[in-house]
Order: sequence, then structure tokens, then C-alpha cells
Amino acid sequence: MPNSKPGMSYQWRLFSVFLAMCFLLIICFMSFQFFREKQYKADILNAELQIFNTQILDRLEEGHDLEAWLDSAATPFKDLRVTVFTPKGRVLFDNTLDELPGGTHLHRRELKKAMNEGKAYTLRSSSSGAAPIYFYSVLYDQDFIIRTGAPYNSVSVTDVLKADRTFLWFMLAVSLVIGVIGYYSSRNIGQTITRLSNFAEKVGKGEMVESTLIFPRDELGKIASNIVSLYNQLLQTTEERDKQQLVIIKEEEEKQRIKHDLTNNINHELKTPVASILGCIETLADHPDLPAPKREEFMGRIYANAKRLAALLRDISTINRLDDGNNVIQKEELNLYSLIDEVCGDATPRAVKAGMTVENNLPDPLVIMGSQPLLESVFRNLVENAIAYSGGTHVRVGMMEKSADQVTITVSDNGSGIPEEHFPKLFDRFYRIDKGRSRKAGGTGLGLAIVQNAVRFHGGDITVANLPEGGLEFAITFPLPRPKVES
Repeated sequence: MPNSKPGMSYQWRLFSVFLAMCFLLIICFMSFQFFREKQYKADILNAELQIFNTQILDRLEEGHDLEAWLDSAATPFKDLRVTVFTPKGRVLFDNTLDELPGGTHLHRRELKKAMNEGKAYTLRSSSSGAAPIYFYSVLYDQDFIIRTGAPYNSVSVTDVLKADRTFLWFMLAVSLVIGVIGYYSSRNIGQTITRLSNFAEKVGKGEMVESTLIFPRDELGKIASNIVSLYNQLLQTTEERDKQQLVIIKEEEEKQRIKHDLTNNINHELKTPVASILGCIETLADHPDLPAPKREEFMGRIYANAKRLAALLRDISTINRLDDGNNVIQKEELNLYSLIDEVCGDATPRAVKAGMTVENNLPDPLVIMGSQPLLESVFRNLVENAIAYSGGTHVRVGMMEKSADQVTITVSDNGSGIPEEHFPKLFDRFYRIDKGRSRKAGGTGLGLAIVQNAVRFHGGDITVANLPEGGLEFAITFPLPRPKVES
């Protein structure tokens, strides 16, 4: 039985799909453009009406007779409807009604939107009279809600909102040009595909073919001759590629999650001190005759919350530097004993007030490669956290073990420790065991996250555990620099 030929050649099928896709894209683009154009013109119309709304509001605040002023004022559009509401939605004035309606009108969508955003506009029919369609523009003020409505059937309004049809004709001309180009492109591709299809059929039947007829000296001819070898290589690399893509996707998802969580947490952490500062400032501004002790109390709150904001911004800056990694942070050879000794010295006055002692039991010298500001931040955070939250009597920095390749340093206290269920999240950004106590002590919730990231930046590792005799111990392992070989 002879094979029946297809009703449409590949060339015309390809051209039909290409043309359909082009027309779909053009239709979507034209629809979007018409919508944007109407939106833009509606914004212009709203802006013009909002200027008039502002003028009305000025006249109301100056105590003018609004009806008399409207009779003499130059309105933006003919038969403009002007309505004035109270903030509760009661109608105070309407130049189109002989009798003002009662009740509230806040259920109107333009009023509801203006109450939320300050300004709004909408296109809808009026609920009064013969229900004409108005383009309403609303301005919300503490004392009044001003609404102006231009009749949609007005010649000037419809001209403003009418879309420009020149663009339609332009896009139709572009469609015609694309169709012509698509036809010739699909014809050339279709002829080449047909030749390759004939070649494949002959190869499938085992017939001999002349290579000069099947593989012309062009790109498709080269592709045909390399299909088999490329396919074998593709099979070998597909599995590895899929694994790499999966890893990349997971890493990207994790980065996005961390970024999203960090943004939300920063926003949450900023709200409390900012609200407290604003509240204190507003109280001081509204009550200039406050007694001196009360004023000092409010100034103290402002200062404490400002310090908290500064600490939060400093820690966020450190986190960002750590995320940038080697691009912005330089390492140098330094004596870790001297660095920690300075940190312990700075923390001693605070420790004395808390009834604690701070000890540096590291050997001198202890040389490693690292960033001095980051390492200071690591041990300053750990020591100050122990002083603020441990409830113990001493904090010790010591060396657990040392080999030729690495050294393990501990920061421990003899306080009450922490429940082990908190260990998995202890180094998460903005994680707090006792949120109220941490904020009261001035903590930002980023200290231990900075510690962990800074340790990892130096190629080290950090662990935490409760000591058998009581207290908490952080163990930090740093790689040691290789000894210099004398030439």
C-alpha cells in the first residue's frame, strides 16, 4: 500500500506556527500597550482633577462659599460634579443635587481607596439620577474628602481617554513585514529539513545514498555528519549535568531563602527601636514643659535605641562583608594572643560590674593568618555574650589543643548554660533564646551569626556544648599557617 503524502508540507506547517506565534505576540503586545496608554491618560486626567481638588480644599480651609466660588472658577471639564464629604463619609456639598443624601458613603470604592492611599480615581456610574458614568478623582484630607467627577460621555473626557489608533496601524504593518520575512525563512529551512528527512528515510531502509546529495556544504550538513558521535557524548554527560543543575538550583533556592529571611528579620528588628525613638520625640515635642527628670528619661530612651540601631547597622554591614568574602576582606599574619588580650581588657570593666572576671590563658605568641577586625568581632561577641547572659562568675579564653596544622581555642564560662534544643539554631541570624532579655541588653541577634561566618571565612569551624560542671563552651578551630621554608 503506497504511503499517503501529508496534506501540508513541513515548510507551510513551520510557517503557520511561526505566523501564529508572531500574531499572538503582537496581539498581546498591542493589548498591553493599549492598556498602558489608557492607564497613562487616566493618570493625566486624574492629575488634572487632583489639582482642582487641591484648589477646592484650599477654598474650604479658607472658609469660602464653595458654590459661589465654583460659579466663577474655571473648571477643567464641562458639567464637572463636585462632592465634599466628611472623613466619616457624610455628604457636605454636591453641586449636582438639590437635596443632599444622608448616611455614610465610605463604601464607595473610590472613597475606600482614597482613605487608604490619600488619592484615588475610578470610572463608574453614579448611584443618583439617570446613573451617568463619571470619571471620579478623590483627594483625602484630615478634615474633608474632595471628589470631582467628569462625565465620561463628555467630548473632552472621551478624547483624553481614547487610545491612539496610529499604533494599531503601525503594528499591522509590522505584522505584514514579519509575515513576509517568516515565509522566506521558513521556506529555506523547510527545504533543508526535507532533504535531511529524505536522507533519514533512505538510511532507515538501508539504501545507499550519495553523500554529496544529502550533506551539502553548510551548517546542517556538518550537524548531520556529527549526530551519532555527539549523541554518544551527550548520553555520557547528561547524568552529570543533571546533578550539577540540581545542586545549583538548591544553592540558589537557599540563597533566596536566606535573603528573604534576612530582609524580613531586618525589617522586624528595625521597627521596635524606630517606633520607640519616634514616640519619645513626639512626646518631647508635644510636651515642651515636661519636668527635667522626665525629659532625661526620654532622652535616655532615644539614645539607647539609637545605639541599638547603630549596632544593628554595624552588624548588618559585617554580614554583608562576610557574604562578599575574599573580594573585600584581606588576611594578614597576626598574634592571636595579643588580639584576644586586648578584647579581654576592653571587656573587663563591664565584667567587673557584673561581678565576673575575664581571663586570657592562650600561649604567647599564637600566630595565625586572618582578618584582625573579623577575629576581634568573633571573640568580642563571645566574651560579651558570656558576660551579659551566662550568669556566671568568670569567662576564660584558652587553648584546647594544637597540632602542626590547626589550633582549637575555647571561650567558656561557669554560668547556667543553655538548653540543648537551641543548639541547631543558635547561629541563625536574628535567633534569640530569650528575645526580651536579649533586646534589653542591647543585642541585635546577629552576633553569633557573624561569629560563625567569620570563623568559616578563616577556614575554621565552631561548635558549642554545655560543660559537665556547668556553663557553656564554644570551641573554635583555626588552620595554622605553614612554616616558612628557608632557602
